[in-house]
Amino acid sequence: MIEVLAISTDGIDCGISAYLDLLRTHLPSDLILRCDPDWLDPRAFFAQLRQIQEYQGPQVVWLNYHAALHSRWSVGQIERLRQHLPVVVTYHDTGVPVPEQCRNIYHATVSPVHDQLAQQGRFIVHEPCPELGEAIYLRQGIPLYSAPYQFHPLNFPPERPVLGTVGFPFPWKNYDLLAEASALAGWSLLLLAPRATAVQMETWRALNPNLVVRSEFVPQAEVVSYLAACDATAFLYTCANTGTSGAIRQGIAARKPVFATEGCRQFRDLEDAYEGRYAIRWLNDLTPHGVANALGHLPLGRLDPRIVRLAERDSWANQARQYGICFKRAAGVATP
Repeated sequence: MIEVLAISTDGIDCGISAYLDLLRTHLPSDLILRCDPDWLDPRAFFAQLRQIQEYQGPQVVWLNYHAALHSRWSVGQIERLRQHLPVVVTYHDTGVPVPEQCRNIYHATVSPVHDQLAQQGRFIVHEPCPELGEAIYLRQGIPLYSAPYQFHPLNFPPERPVLGTVGFPFPWKNYDLLAEASALAGWSLLLLAPRATAVQMETWRALNPNLVVRSEFVPQAEVVSYLAACDATAFLYTCANTGTSGAIRQGIAARKPVFATEGCRQFRDLEDAYEGRYAIRWLNDLTPHGVANALGHLPLGRLDPRIVRLAERDSWANQARQYGICFKRAAGVATP
């Protein structure tokens, strides 16, 4: 049994913690994942190192790396870590061009340092980064499907189709646009918007009275069930943020038609890949009338076969299988 020592947030409402939990759920049975959030401070990890290494079996350290959360894990700390244990890093904050911090962590992870263990590092990214020649490209995984209304019903009028989305309601996610456009198209709107304020909800309801908002953090299985009860989902971001979007994966998991902004930095991995370019309905007219027009031309059905194909291709079961190979190779365990 290989022990994977995860340096990550855990059990809190954040994307990095959710990613950890999904990997832990889907890892092959011959790997066990152990996480202590205190290890985000390298001093805490090294203080426990002797006790950690008492485990009777192969071990790998996995940094579920977010630039802000792991700011204390410097190049020097990672090089020190590799003198004791093999290391795998998943770097979530890639960009174009690749940020200097990413390049530095990459070289600290994959470059030889002192001994053979230093050769065993692995570096995982969610989008193509050709300048990181040894990096492994692995898109974010798609969660499991949850049937519509598996958890709670939605009180929408039956005569209107429903558009849904999920994510913290930052301005660049354009929830005002979704509310106005869905109303123009004659659609109801579901916003799963954790931490939405009363003022925001009042604004959206004024734009589309046929609205349901959940402002608390909803567990992922429930999110997918809610979105699967919609007729389509939309992620109309306008931003140049680093990294790739985890929220859109929940829309893909619902297996209904997915609209997304063409050319948005956070969707680059999907737009550039054949599977995503073919499956997602990419919009470049983000006016209310442009979005409403796209909704008006959408053929409605039980499932979208193209999204189903993408959901299967990028399923967490498949992604976790690839992680298992990376962890085993890093630990020096033979893989098929």
